[in-house]
Amino acid sequence: MARSSPYSETAVAPPVSPELLLRGRLALLRAQFPVVIAGNLLVSSIAAWMLRERVGHELLLLWVSGIWIVALARWLLDARLFRLPAASAARWRLAAFALGSAVSGVLWGSSVLWLADIHDPLYTAMVVLMLAGMVAGAVPSLSAHALVYACYAVPALAPLTVVLLAGGEGTIPAAGIFMALFLLVNLGYSLVLHRRYGETIRRRHENALLVERLREQMRIAQEADLAKTRFLAAASHDLRQPLYAMGLFLDTLEQTLDDPRQRHLMQRVRQSADALQDLFNALLDISRLDAGAMQVERQPLALEALLRELQAEFAPQAEAKGLSLEVAASREWVESDPLLLGRMLRNLLSNAIRYTESGSVLVNVEPGGERVRLSVCDTGPGIAEPDRQRIFREFQQLDNPGRDRRQGLGLGLAIVRRLANLLDHPLELRSRLGEGSCFVLSLPAARPLEGEGYREPDSVHREWCGEVLVVDDETEVLEALTEVLLGWGMQVQVAEDIDEARALLEAGLRPELLISDYRLRSGPVGLELIRWARSRLGEGLGVLLVTGDTAAEELARMHAQGVPVLSKPVRAADLRRAIDREMERAARCAQEAGQV
Repeated sequence: MARSSPYSETAVAPPVSPELLLRGRLALLRAQFPVVIAGNLLVSSIAAWMLRERVGHELLLLWVSGIWIVALARWLLDARLFRLPAASAARWRLAAFALGSAVSGVLWGSSVLWLADIHDPLYTAMVVLMLAGMVAGAVPSLSAHALVYACYAVPALAPLTVVLLAGGEGTIPAAGIFMALFLLVNLGYSLVLHRRYGETIRRRHENALLVERLREQMRIAQEADLAKTRFLAAASHDLRQPLYAMGLFLDTLEQTLDDPRQRHLMQRVRQSADALQDLFNALLDISRLDAGAMQVERQPLALEALLRELQAEFAPQAEAKGLSLEVAASREWVESDPLLLGRMLRNLLSNAIRYTESGSVLVNVEPGGERVRLSVCDTGPGIAEPDRQRIFREFQQLDNPGRDRRQGLGLGLAIVRRLANLLDHPLELRSRLGEGSCFVLSLPAARPLEGEGYREPDSVHREWCGEVLVVDDETEVLEALTEVLLGWGMQVQVAEDIDEARALLEAGLRPELLISDYRLRSGPVGLELIRWARSRLGEGLGVLLVTGDTAAEELARMHAQGVPVLSKPVRAADLRRAIDREMERAARCAQEAGQV
């Protein structure tokens, strides 16, 4: 037996039960009830005033009083029945509506017996118009249930019809036939409205059920998305830890190998570890982008600093393949997120170098008024027209059917497209087979910040060595990081929690650099430790915060403190650069504060 989709239930709602349909009709009757009551009271009072010269006042007063008393009684009865539970009161309320309409119809219809004057056609016509108007006017008000309308219309118009059909001197019998047809037409129209009201009630109820089911599906989807987010956060933290430790151990081990075969095997292990790390980071980025959890911090950005950083980072890769890497100098400023824009350009540059076998890779900047066009071009094989959309999908690679990891994972351009949409930086691809490809980003121009710009760091070619305090509650990470730092000639002290770190500092330890994990045994207290340490040692203390968290609110909290943040797993080379940059900053702060 074929199984239906779980979403098919939301397409068709169950039929409306008779009880629900009746309650819907009664709700419509009750909504029109004030108009019905007001019409009866107003028209009867006006009619009595107009007929006061031809009919005895006592008779008029009795007739009008009867209509008012019935209207008031109906109002009180309806209010009383409305307080009863809907399931048990529905039949009683229908009976009350029908009975009240019938009594009101009898009062209006009986007026013919003493109001109509067959010897005065004009006077009789006025009475006919009054009764016909009341019967016709009640069609939209009472047709939510045809029985209620019939209980009112038949006794209200039947006596007049009988009088006119009976005929007499000075009367027109055809008028009786006309009134009979008028009554039948109104009853028929009421029946049509009765059915239409029923369809409206059914559709409204079905729509309400569909909306409720849609809300339930949305709630389930939101819970699933929240569960996925929690899973990704847990996976990010728990999986990054061993990857982080493994990468640091490999970096340390690689420095101790002299045998060519061992170094070759280590290189293969390193390639596998790097591929695993790249895949892990890319999958987490894709998930965060699809879930809308990527934090965006737009700000005015000088392209010169970013471009020089990219040139220094990718020049060795291009040189290793015999390619010429040309990065244009630019004084342009743009409005963007520095981290996310850098991620996009790194992915584009990595792709360009990977797929270009000879020639050059060019990063160019074209100012154009309100927009700045930033392009990454290569002299690679080019991309055919049918493949230009496919390459932006996940795990899509051209000319790599064997899934050779050395040619990438097929996620870089998928991340670039998502980031371009997130940042509202339109992405354009221009390519010719055999000539190369050009990826062009259109960024909003920004006004330069006064006194800001690119400055070559003093320590670009100088590696820092000194005393470091490392705080991490993962033993493997602590050991691996210690081995790497010792290999760089640094003096290392370690602590596994904030309390142990504070004890060391209070005992007289004066490190120049503090590297702390964000989450320790007592919780996310890495920032707290850094603030406390700086309060004791001053702003000249270098600090680095390492984290495996990916939640947007957590990352925003870290960056708001102005602390350099490294996301696990961190390669040794990236850690080395981050240490040198931070210690250069710390040296400047110490010099400005007069500490050195």
